[in-house]
Amino acid sequence: MIKSAFVLFLTTLLITFIIQVSYFQTTTLGDNGKWVQRVQNLSDDILRNPIHIDFKDSNNNFRYGAHPGTSILLPAALFYRLGADPQKSLNNTIALLNAILIAAITLTCFKLRPKSPWYIVAGTILAIHPLYFYGTPVNVVIGPIIALLSLLALSIYENRNKPALQSNIISFAVVAGFGLATRLPITVLIAAPLISYISAYIKARKVLLIILITALTGFILNPFLWLIPGEFITTIILRTASHITLNGGPLDAYSPSQFLYYSPITFIAFIFISALLFLPSYKLPVSRPFLLTLLLITGTVIAILSGSNYKTLRYLYPVIFTWDVLFPLFLLHATKHFDFSFIHSSQGQTKALVITRIVIITIVVLSFAYLSFYNLSYSDSQGTI
Repeated sequence: MIKSAFVLFLTTLLITFIIQVSYFQTTTLGDNGKWVQRVQNLSDDILRNPIHIDFKDSNNNFRYGAHPGTSILLPAALFYRLGADPQKSLNNTIALLNAILIAAITLTCFKLRPKSPWYIVAGTILAIHPLYFYGTPVNVVIGPIIALLSLLALSIYENRNKPALQSNIISFAVVAGFGLATRLPITVLIAAPLISYISAYIKARKVLLIILITALTGFILNPFLWLIPGEFITTIILRTASHITLNGGPLDAYSPSQFLYYSPITFIAFIFISALLFLPSYKLPVSRPFLLTLLLITGTVIAILSGSNYKTLRYLYPVIFTWDVLFPLFLLHATKHFDFSFIHSSQGQTKALVITRIVIITIVVLSFAYLSFYNLSYSDSQGTI
């Protein structure tokens, strides 16, 4: 089992890294120039003596964003300091981080449902996802992070009385800390309900362990907290508030029709899964409290975005990626309820079920592939969303 898991992780990592590198070589991510400059800034600040961070320049302009995005900037700055081109350092770091995250998601899906091809579909979807073309560096990484975090919360629930619980708890906390160092506000907004969901099934000391490891990981990966904690925390609070209130110029780049245009499969997934949730006699492939928690998270994120002065679809990437990963699991599970009794032999019924699942998998993967090719053709002309 351990050997097969390692092979699956490594194979997915290599294939996904190649795909991701090719993606980011063919398109330019949003705010690309700012992030390339931040890579150079962080390299100059913490990889040269004296170690320091200048959060603002001499003209009082921010040299860094408030995301913080340091999970991306730190390794990219290291590659740059070792002599790599800053643009390639940024792109390859994003590709590598996403490859690791997608491989971890694939492995988690496999451990959750080892007899289902769900893990193959989930890994493929995330490797070729069409919304990578429209995000900023921090958005295209936080999407897979939150998807993995949600799956690990489910894994903690399902392994709550098994030896695997401890490793799941540590993995969840490390990923949550990684999220804090990538995009702090959205990670807090989503991780808090997930931890509340988990806390109903595990002991209080394990919840405390999750919180401590999360905080420690987030601190280690965020040099702003090492050197200028007060200035960073103040800035991130003010910048987050300014996106919600009318402070600093509105941006209205989000609408329900835009959501349907750019992510139609997610909309179908959300409606389909929500409908199954409220069928009292239907046996779901995951726990109902887990789904209700995801619905609460999704509703909260959409409500905040809809009422915000700064509206952009890429703020929904975390929930979009999560629902997209869960969708094939629910589709495959639904095939168990298909009636093939008109086929008299049990062997024929088994073959019919297998063929049905292959058709469903093919349709889902080809749908995402079509959207990816379509968006690749128009991404440069439409910019970020």
